[in-house]
Amino acid sequence: MPSYRSWRPTAYRSWRPVAGAGLAATALVIGATAFTVPSASALTSASVGNPAGGSATKPAGTATVAGWRTVPGPTVAAGASANLTALAMAGPALGWTAGFTLASNQNAPFEPLLAAWNGRRWRTIPVRLPAGDSGRLDGLAAASASDAWAVGTADVSARSTQPLFLHWNGRQWARVPGASVPGFGYVSMLGVAIRSATDAWAVGQAEPTGQLGVRPVIEHWNGRRWQLMTNPAVPAMSALTSVTVAPDGQAWAVGTPFTDDGRGLVLRWTGRAWVTAATPVTGGSVLLDGVTAVGSDNVWAVGTDSPAGGPYRPFALHWNGRRWASVAVPHPGEGNQSWGFEAVTSTGDGDLTAVGSAGSATVGRALYGTWNGRVWSLGTGPHITELNAVSVDGGRATWAVGSENTSRQSFRPVVQVSG
Repeated sequence: MPSYRSWRPTAYRSWRPVAGAGLAATALVIGATAFTVPSASALTSASVGNPAGGSATKPAGTATVAGWRTVPGPTVAAGASANLTALAMAGPALGWTAGFTLASNQNAPFEPLLAAWNGRRWRTIPVRLPAGDSGRLDGLAAASASDAWAVGTADVSARSTQPLFLHWNGRQWARVPGASVPGFGYVSMLGVAIRSATDAWAVGQAEPTGQLGVRPVIEHWNGRRWQLMTNPAVPAMSALTSVTVAPDGQAWAVGTPFTDDGRGLVLRWTGRAWVTAATPVTGGSVLLDGVTAVGSDNVWAVGTDSPAGGPYRPFALHWNGRRWASVAVPHPGEGNQSWGFEAVTSTGDGDLTAVGSAGSATVGRALYGTWNGRVWSLGTGPHITELNAVSVDGGRATWAVGSENTSRQSFRPVVQVSG
């Protein structure tokens, strides 16, 4: 099983288990490889029904697709590659994005990247780690203009990583200690959600030193410190990638069982303990990467699925307060290429926006999904671009971030906005 440290540098989600096979059949997607299709802004769209029933200055930018345009993102050092993996907008004139940089090549250590939006431009914020340490950020959440968290991984040695937690108090970002995971030398936090200043959740994965294995990690912030929570019974070799919390305190976390049991991994916080939720069996490999709670009876999880062992396609699950059900999502319609959602957010009035990309080194391009309360519609955007996170700014704009390959060995951050 590929470890978190070996995943492609342009995103932490790079592996695709072969449907119906065990870990030995897991295949890696080689990352940071330039897509061979020239850059373009072509659009294809499709929609399918749901059988389950179930004041800031707008930045100038180049048009992309269906109202999305690319705008200038945070600056990075000359010659460095960078990818944006997380995004949280606290308002039209305040937001943050995070990810990592690589100094010169794919073998360089990750360095955390954090940037703030002030209504006019994205400004890079220095993240200072102890001498010799490196790391990356993969999750962001903002409860208000004075309460935000960024989470990720701090590489403290060749044989050890620790959770990386940064907190914004309205004036500055400061590092906060995370809880250790006894017996596991490699710990990575991948998602975070905030209910209040004394109630926040972070999720990720932990791997033991010197042996094969991975387990979910759930930590809770009580206003004073991060505490490691007890995992429920989950499939062997599982990891969590995203977490959300509803206004009533109900929380959900999603991820993937590496052993491929034909269903997505969804956990629910009951108020007393985390439990495993029943999800439908699809007959393929399900990877869940994003989750958002519109309300306690309206929760969405997105990712990718390979029906009958075929190419991966965008995938969505919906919780209606009683059960999880698959909701049909159209295929972008570009041959046998694999596609998937990476993140989803509520845009108000029951609507959603999801973003992702193609998992192909030859055709890859950005993916946009829109739920209008009845059906999902898809649009595809620029080639050589992948989108990892999406957030609304409380005004009329929806933002997305990711990266764009500039050569076979380099990539740069991408910021897009719609509205």
